[in-house]
Amino acid sequence: MLGNVSTSTAPTPYPRENPTQYWFSTCSHAFFTELRSVWYVSNLKKHKLVHTKILPTQDYLDSFFTEVSLAHAIMGDGYWENDSQTILICTENFTLEEVRVFIEFLDKRLGLKATTKKRKECYRLRFSSANNNLILLRIMVTPYMHPSMLYKLGI
Repeated sequence: MLGNVSTSTAPTPYPRENPTQYWFSTCSHAFFTELRSVWYVSNLKKHKLVHTKILPTQDYLDSFFTEVSLAHAIMGDGYWENDSQTILICTENFTLEEVRVFIEFLDKRLGLKATTKKRKECYRLRFSSANNNLILLRIMVTPYMHPSMLYKLGI
């Protein structure tokens, strides 16, 4: 399925015994370079190049962030939290202000209600379980999620 963007190297199972994940390499492609320039900034710190994840501009979000994007964010960095019976996305690499901007965007663009959840000195994005918010979220993203990832929606 990912043959157009991956190398010919065989996927690597992890862990080796009873694997639950597979790692693979992607090809260099102008599309990935463009995405990287939108989501990361590079800085030199202590003579070492450090790449920091950032929230893209409002214009970029308005133009390109869709239900499909949200499904991929949940598949990659999201999880179902049993204790609170809700969905969280790990946004620790974003500043608190960026997380708040993202929450506002999700409300305005998709009608989804979210809050922050503190984790150490960082924040995660937590989808509110009030009203029909989780039902709406599931309806939006389920068609774009791989069946093996539906557990991240509490399904």
